[in-house]
Amino acid sequence: MEDVHPSSSYEHKAAEAVILRHVAGKLGVDDLGPARLELDGVAVELDGWSRSAPAAVEVYARVSLPKGGAVKKPMDDAMRLLLVQRHHPDVKLVLAFATDEVADAFRTGGGWRVAALRAAGIDVVSAEVQGDLLESLLAATKRQFR
Repeated sequence: MEDVHPSSSYEHKAAEAVILRHVAGKLGVDDLGPARLELDGVAVELDGWSRSAPAAVEVYARVSLPKGGAVKKPMDDAMRLLLVQRHHPDVKLVLAFATDEVADAFRTGGGWRVAALRAAGIDVVSAEVQGDLLESLLAATKRQFR
């Protein structure tokens, strides 16, 4: 493999597709994929959108526990999901994570983030990635460490 820039996230992009397939299986849909929706005069890009479910999915493919500013990304994703719900009231909202450990940071415990996600009805799921995919994500985490 050619030299990879330390900040490259190609592993995470590959993992997103696997995580989306996992969520599609849980939802029983075959039309879950990236989408761009026009809502309130703005474009909203989703990692996963299914008209048949209906479902809106955002994916966090990192395998290290988020801390500091990294916690902001899944919460920003949650806000994006809530905007979609405003226009599609029957949509199922899902935040999908690569591992149980990272998903648990947003689905268990007593913090305000967990409470807010529950109150909003956003499902937090884990694809429980393993094997080579997990190893590649761990290597990316090590490479990207600053």
